[in-house]
Amino acid sequence: MMKWSFAGLFGDGLVVFRDSFSQVLFRASGDVDGKPLGFLDGLDANVRELLNRPFATTLVAVFVSYLMLSLLIRMRRNTSIEFEGVLLCCGITFAPLATFLLLKSHSFEHSWMTYRSLSISFALGIACLYERDSVLFRN
Repeated sequence: MMKWSFAGLFGDGLVVFRDSFSQVLFRASGDVDGKPLGFLDGLDANVRELLNRPFATTLVAVFVSYLMLSLLIRMRRNTSIEFEGVLLCCGITFAPLATFLLLKSHSFEHSWMTYRSLSISFALGIACLYERDSVLFRN
């Protein structure tokens, strides 16, 4: 939205928003080269790209391991788990999945580059969990 705003402000005005929204509708249609995509095809293509990258899969493993370790420490210390915080961190982590579902043709065609947002979101999820749990690791 920011690039649309800047292009509208410094470029052709509101025409940019009209063109951008028509592109979003086109990208959400799910057609690639005239063939319709399934509901999960954009998501599937990006997850496959992610799993083919060793560093990215390491981030997923670290995220899951950290989440389990945090829950285990909290259970051993009888500390509240605060599911709202966990859900918020997981929401940050899995936010790109919604984009892959909504813009499935774009996500499918450009999965070679769009999968990277998953790596970033998993790193943000780890940072969010660590900030939430920083008290656990001080004691």
